[in-house]
Amino acid sequence: MKKFIIFFLFFSLLFPIKPAAAEVSGPLKKVLLIYEKRFYWNSKEDIVKAFDLLLHHFPVNTTIIKSRQYESGMADDFDAVIYIPMELTARVPQNLINDIHASPTPFLWIGENFDQYLATYPGSGLTALGNSSEYNRIIYKNKTLKDERKINTIILKTPKNHAQILAYQSNGKQQIPFALQLKNLWYIAKLDFRENNVIVTADLLHDFLGVHHSQAPQAFIRIEDVHPLRDSIKLKEIADFLAEEKVPFMVALVPVYVNSKGQKVTMGDRPEFVEAVKYMVQKGGTVILHGYTHQTHQEETGIGFEFWDKERDKPLLTNNSLYVKNRLELAMLECLSNGITPLGFEPPHYGMSQEGYKVLRENFSTLVAGIQTSDRGFSTTTFPCLIGENPYMSSVIPENLSYINLQSKDPVYPLLQKAASITGVRDGVAGAFFHPYLDLKYLRQLVHGLKAQGYTFIDLKKGDHWVKTQYTRVINKEGQVAFDFEKPALLPVIPTVDFAPGNTTFYISVAFISALVVGGLMLFQAQRRKKLGVTAGRST
Repeated sequence: MKKFIIFFLFFSLLFPIKPAAAEVSGPLKKVLLIYEKRFYWNSKEDIVKAFDLLLHHFPVNTTIIKSRQYESGMADDFDAVIYIPMELTARVPQNLINDIHASPTPFLWIGENFDQYLATYPGSGLTALGNSSEYNRIIYKNKTLKDERKINTIILKTPKNHAQILAYQSNGKQQIPFALQLKNLWYIAKLDFRENNVIVTADLLHDFLGVHHSQAPQAFIRIEDVHPLRDSIKLKEIADFLAEEKVPFMVALVPVYVNSKGQKVTMGDRPEFVEAVKYMVQKGGTVILHGYTHQTHQEETGIGFEFWDKERDKPLLTNNSLYVKNRLELAMLECLSNGITPLGFEPPHYGMSQEGYKVLRENFSTLVAGIQTSDRGFSTTTFPCLIGENPYMSSVIPENLSYINLQSKDPVYPLLQKAASITGVRDGVAGAFFHPYLDLKYLRQLVHGLKAQGYTFIDLKKGDHWVKTQYTRVINKEGQVAFDFEKPALLPVIPTVDFAPGNTTFYISVAFISALVVGGLMLFQAQRRKKLGVTAGRST
């Protein structure tokens, strides 16, 4: 290992590491992010964290405060200020409203309570005419994007040529501003990461922050849940097709298969499977680690979350840091001992505690996934663009198209429809995954459809990515991969996961056992009474 560390450092000097995800240009911009609350009512998604991640598509250094922490003049210490109220009943601090009006610092107001600013400074020329949730179509750059959910928004009236209207929203009958700029003040009507409006926001942030990114939409195809029981012939057929199409792709690898009885099949047990994975790599594939077993408890591989308790909808009841760390270690040892070199990570079903993300950040440079932003409950946040270095986790290449669902009338169309929307971001990324047991015709339709929309495909091997655990190292620089590992005398032990109250399985088990105990006691008492009764009769 010492020799490899020396080589690793030498390799790094020859090929300096560049950011693995978002394109970075210029010095970091200081951004102040102000909020009222982190969650919409009954939501599991931390909107503030999600928006901060989106900001890290750009070279930024963010400071996050609640509105009551804002002090007059604070805006002057930043290159940009963003305010996300997220609460209709919130009273915006007067000193914040005053600075938005007077400070030369660019301000972006997203969502609720903009009418409070307009009431304080009516000279802006804008008029609030109430609220409505019927405006769910956004017109931006000659493209109409539809939100499925109806979200409340302020109806603004703007005098002609008074403000620069950047995007409109429509209810099918009339149009009102969705985004506008009035000198240093920018306004975006609403924000929902589950809807298409975030696409417009992501693109406008380039202009608001003054960061240039080239117009170059990219896509990726990820072959999902590739484990030792998959059909090796089918895996090779998929690789052959994508190679013929000159499409680089990703292979989401689960190195150990476990069935519901706890029986394991490792990569090493199936040499033909290892050979098939290497064949996929030769044909343009890049392996990303998709957990160790992709299951917990008594679940089968591919069913379980592995890093999240789906029954309790909370982090696993264990030492999460050690649990994640040791599972990553065992997975990487299994891969490298078979000559397979993952360059990124995908949490199974995208479920991961916030503590788990910290461990991932130390071990993997790159995530290819949707993101869980809180431990309040399982919820996936997707982004329409790459997310670079940030305070929470590894860089993110986002999956946002979902998968080919055969329950749909046209299984491929929803993915292509979403991909067409994502081209609204000048450097958008559209990611989809394909299960290897599906008919190849669906993958063919998806690839041809993405090409027709002008997408090029991400090749992870052409970027800079690394993986490092206690016993393994992988580094990829400009297409060259170096790796090494050592097997410890004692393999890491995975901490046990406890069942606990709140777990459905726990309640069912307790109820069943309780029924047996109560039933047994009742039967015992009945037999005892019967016996006593017979004895008394005999003695009479």
